Amino acid sequence: MKTLLKTNPYWVWVAMLLLHFQVQATHIFTSSCGYSVALTVTPYEIVPETPDCPNFYNYNVRFSYELEILNGPIPQGYCGGGPGGNLWTAQVEVFCYGNANGSYSLLDNGGSGTVLTASSNTINTNGQTNQYSYPYVHCSQANPINFQCTSARVIIQGPGIDINTIITISPIIPLAPSVHSFDVKEMTDNKALAMWKQDNSNQLYDYFLLKHLNNEGVMINTYQIKTVDENNYKQDVSQLENGYNYFELWGVKDNQEKPLSTKHLNVEQQNLLSIFPNPISTGQMNILMPHLNHHPVTISLFSTTGQLLVSEELHSTDGKVQFKLPDHITKGMYTLLIQDDKLNHLEKIYVQ
Repeated sequence: MKTLLKTNPYWVWVAMLLLHFQVQATHIFTSSCGYSVALTVTPYEIVPETPDCPNFYNYNVRFSYELEILNGPIPQGYCGGGPGGNLWTAQVEVFCYGNANGSYSLLDNGGSGTVLTASSNTINTNGQTNQYSYPYVHCSQANPINFQCTSARVIIQGPGIDINTIITISPIIPLAPSVHSFDVKEMTDNKALAMWKQDNSNQLYDYFLLKHLNNEGVMINTYQIKTVDENNYKQDVSQLENGYNYFELWGVKDNQEKPLSTKHLNVEQQNLLSIFPNPISTGQMNILMPHLNHHPVTISLFSTTGQLLVSEELHSTDGKVQFKLPDHITKGMYTLLIQDDKLNHLEKIYVQ
């Protein structure tokens, strides 16, 4: 931190922000075996389950953590055991407005990561549409600071250590003054486009990281974008999954990652599939299903009166299925039913 403060005024601002919000940010728990566990928990996003909240909303908390083993290694089994042991339990539960949010296992031998809770606590209006009384706020304004996410329960167990305690934690609003207008727009063919701007008068980061997570918080992909001398950044994102997709923008300076902003998209089933050509003149069509690869797909063709004309099970190759119409199919309009383990999709097709 000292080197950063000398070389870049932005990190002075960051340090002031952290000093303002982060009281006792890192907590150290000492084992009778001689090693210690250093833990930092930082809530940085309130994630409403819907972008609209006229009457109420459910929310979860996204937080980052760093867990470091000091004066290790951890012995195996007991204090006199040999090296190579792990913590038995390392869990954290974040409190916002005094309500518990999740209880999640962290890495048991040190490391860092991000976690999205799944408690789905509810915030209600004051009885009027879109009106929330203090200390509660509208879902569009929710962040870890105004939600008072300032404490957590920590459970750590291992050789010579048994901790179950409440600690003070340090919420931040992950928005740097030089990075703004972060947005993610859904495109065609199961893709999205992430966009953001940076003030190029002071290049703050060595590169950006764009992290794409699914609805369960599992990482789908991470994109590294090198900073350049321009204001606008764009990154294509593929492999959208059905349901909520989360996108985290991070800035990296001297190998230190800083969360900047987050967005999410709710991808509906029909956006995961496309058919071409349509109208069909060659008797063969391509069905693009990027979320599948070598999975079985059932294709059924119906007349306009609902009569089943053909049904066939095919396997996708690289997310694409080729379906050949039977020779007896004449010109006109038909309904195509596409079924797999994720969707039932109806599409009108035209045969020329």
